[in-house]
Amino acid sequence: MNILKSFISGNINLVKTFWIFYFFPLYLLTGSITLYREIYYPDYALIEAILGGTKLNLISYTILMIIPLTYRIVSTIAVWKSSAKYNGRRLWYYIVRFIIVIDVAYIIFLFIGFLNFALFYFFQDESITEIYDSSWIIAIVGIAIAAGMKSKKDKHADNIIFFAAIAMLFVSSITYALIRANNMQEVIVQTIPTILGYIIITLSISYICKLFYFFRRSEFTITIKICWGYCAFIVTILHLSVSVSTYIEIMNKMIKNYL
Repeated sequence: MNILKSFISGNINLVKTFWIFYFFPLYLLTGSITLYREIYYPDYALIEAILGGTKLNLISYTILMIIPLTYRIVSTIAVWKSSAKYNGRRLWYYIVRFIIVIDVAYIIFLFIGFLNFALFYFFQDESITEIYDSSWIIAIVGIAIAAGMKSKKDKHADNIIFFAAIAMLFVSSITYALIRANNMQEVIVQTIPTILGYIIITLSISYICKLFYFFRRSEFTITIKICWGYCAFIVTILHLSVSVSTYIEIMNKMIKNYL
C-alpha cells in the first residue's frame, strides 16, 4: 500500500515512474489487451453486430476497455506528479509532459468512443442513431500543446515540437491513407504524396511568415526549422482531426444503411 501511495503521489523518482510503472506496463501489457480488443472487437464489428441483432458480450468488451484505460489514468496521474518534482535536465520534463498531454487526449477519446458503443448497445431501437464526432478533441489539444510550448520561449520546447511535427507528419499521412485505401499497396501509394504535400505547404507557410517579418522590417526571431516545426505540427494535427471525423462519418453512413 505504501508503494502504491508513493506511486500515485509522485514520490517515486521520474525515471522509475515513467519506465517501470508507466511505459513498459502500459505499452507492453495493456497494449496487448488493447490489440486483442481491436482484433476481436473492432469498432465496425461492434456496430454491425449490435445493429444486426447479434448481442455481443458487452461485459467482455467493457473489461477489455476498462483494464488498460484505468491503468492508463492512474499511471498518467503518477507520472505527471512525479515530473513536477523532477530536478534534472529540463528537456526530459518537457518530453514527459508532452507525452502525458497526448495521453490525456487519448483517454478522453477512448472514453467517448466507449460511451458511443454503450449507448448503441442499450438504445439501438430508440434515439441513438449515430456516433458522436469527438475529433475536435484532437484539434483543441494539438493547438493547446503548440501554444503552450511556444509560450515557454525555450529551445528544448521548440525542439520537442519540431520532432513531434515529424512524427505527426507520418501519423496523419498514414491515418488519412488507411481510411481511404483498400489494401497495403494503396496505403503506401497515398501516404507518400500526402507527406510531400505537407512538407511543401508547411515550408511555404514558414517562408511566408519570414517574408512578412521582412516587409515589416522586424526581426524574424526563430529559425525556419522551428517555424516549420510549429506550422507542420498544427497542420498535421488539424488534418488528423479531419481524418478521424471522416472515419466517423463513414461509420455513421454504415449505421444508416443498417437502420
